Amino acid sequence: MGKEEKWRLDNLMGTALFDQDVHNRLVYDRDTSLFSAFGLSKETQNWLRAIEANSLTELAQAIVAHSQSEIFVLIPLSAPA
Repeated sequence: MGKEEKWRLDNLMGTALFDQDVHNRLVYDRDTSLFSAFGLSKETQNWLRAIEANSLTELAQAIVAHSQSEIFVLIPLSAPA
C-alpha cells in the first residue's frame, strides 16, 4: 500500500472516531460508497471487506498488523555478504 493510500485510510479511520455514521458504515457495513468517497483503491476496498473485525479497534489492529508485515517484506533480514 502506497503512502497516499495509507493517508486516505488514516483519514477514514480518524473520521470514524468522531462520526458515528462513518463508524457504522466502516465497521459494520463495509460500505463501498464510503471507501470510494475516501478515494481508496479497489484493492484496498476488497482487503478491508475481507478483514474480520467487530469494532473499530479490531479493524485498526488488523490495519496496523498489515502495515507492519509490509515493512518486514521491504527490509532484508540479513545484510548482503
